Amino acid sequence: MIDIIASGTTVLFLARQIQDTERLTVLSSSLTISIELAALSNVEIIQLGGPVRKSSASTIGVAAQNMIQQFSTNTLFLGVDGIDLNFGISTTNQEVAELNKLMIKNTDRVVVLADSTKMNKKGFGRICDIEDIDIIITDDNTKPSYIHSLEERGIEVIVAS
Repeated sequence: MIDIIASGTTVLFLARQIQDTERLTVLSSSLTISIELAALSNVEIIQLGGPVRKSSASTIGVAAQNMIQQFSTNTLFLGVDGIDLNFGISTTNQEVAELNKLMIKNTDRVVVLADSTKMNKKGFGRICDIEDIDIIITDDNTKPSYIHSLEERGIEVIVAS
C-alpha cells in the first residue's frame, strides 16, 4: 500500500498511530512526519524535496510539485484549515494548497482529518471542491446538521470521540 501523509499537526497525530506491523510506503512533504515514521521498520518513506516552510517543517514549491506527479498512491491523508460547503477545502498557504491539489490528483482516495473548529471556515488557499473528498474524520463537537450536509454531498463522515 502506498499512501501520502501531508503536513500539519492533525496528520502528525495520525502518523504517530501507525504500528510496526503491515508493510507501508508513505510519501510526505512533512519532515516531522518522515522523522516520526523513520523509527518503524515496516514503513518505507519517500520524502518530497524542495524548499522547507519553517512554520510547518514541510517542503513546498516546484521541486515538491514535480516529484509528487511521479507517483500514484492509494490514499491521501490531508489536514486542512477550512472546510466550507461552497468554497471547499482550504489552507492558510497558497503554496501548500497547490501541492495538496497535486496530491489529490495523484491518489485514489482522499481522507481529510479536521476537527470541528475547521468546519464552516475558509483558509486563504483553496485546495479543492468539497465533492473531491471521499472521507472526513472529525470530532464529536461537529454539528450534526453540518455532518448531514457533508453526507448529502456524498462524503463519508467519521466522528471520532
